[in-house]
Amino acid sequence: MQTGPIVITTPGEEPILIAVLGVTGAGKSTFINRATGSCLPVGHSIVSCMYIIYNVRLFLIRRPGTKDLAYADTRIDGKLVRLIDTPGFDDTERTDADILEAIAKWLEGTYRQGTLLTGIILLQPISTNKVFGSEARRTRLFKKICGPNSFSNVVIATTMWSELQNANLGQQRVEERKGSKDFWGDMVNFGAKVMKHEDNAQSAHKIIRILLHKQKTALKMQVELDQNDGILHATSAAQQLYRDLGTISEEENRRLQELTRELRFAREEREQLLKELKELREKVEILERQKEKLESARVSHSIFLHPDDSPRY
Repeated sequence: MQTGPIVITTPGEEPILIAVLGVTGAGKSTFINRATGSCLPVGHSIVSCMYIIYNVRLFLIRRPGTKDLAYADTRIDGKLVRLIDTPGFDDTERTDADILEAIAKWLEGTYRQGTLLTGIILLQPISTNKVFGSEARRTRLFKKICGPNSFSNVVIATTMWSELQNANLGQQRVEERKGSKDFWGDMVNFGAKVMKHEDNAQSAHKIIRILLHKQKTALKMQVELDQNDGILHATSAAQQLYRDLGTISEEENRRLQELTRELRFAREEREQLLKELKELREKVEILERQKEKLESARVSHSIFLHPDDSPRY
């Protein structure tokens, strides 16, 4: 099934591979659709599709409520460009450990086949008004996935400008992040570019053009997986996520202890406290399961089916 414009390719033509990363809701699928005219699914539906790329081909596996990796092709300045839509962190249906494992499987598989990225586009919504917490954790994780040697192949594209009533406020947020090594500062110092995405094809193409003539790069996570036989916990990215999950778990456990003490003396609102206590315990359990996954997961020699009739998007 063809859901976008047909891109004519010549035999043996190798596409320029650019991965699009960002949290869930950052606009990854929309960015790719703007750039290519394709129709990648945006967000989650009741039953959506999971796409897996292996050796730069698309394979479609039906799985309710999930979406992994998909791609769409386009031509820019005569060059065949393949934009890869990756799963986003902070997802409501899958844990960050699950997402990192999915990305690791793809990175390991393509690296083993000798397939390297030319560029990485990190989409960052500018409508958020706080430069700490979740965004800081995701930025640290992104840096660990890429590594400093690949920062010059990165474009940080800011999105969601239309949600701001004051564009000057958005520019202030950009400058804050560019000036902080905890956010984009060190990436910019190593050659990463920061650009505004205006949610149209021209803007998307302008961003992509920055990467068209870059040399291919091996991401830090790819090299680490290759050197450690696909053991996820041996990668800097998994170790960073493990530390972040541990910090969150400690905070939630402290809150759990506080609620337990409150419950002992509470005469009113006991039902509400019990509900909060139950939800908090479930959250801590999920955090611990994520840490266990990161410690045990291994992604080397992942097996992918590749039927000849796989649909392209």
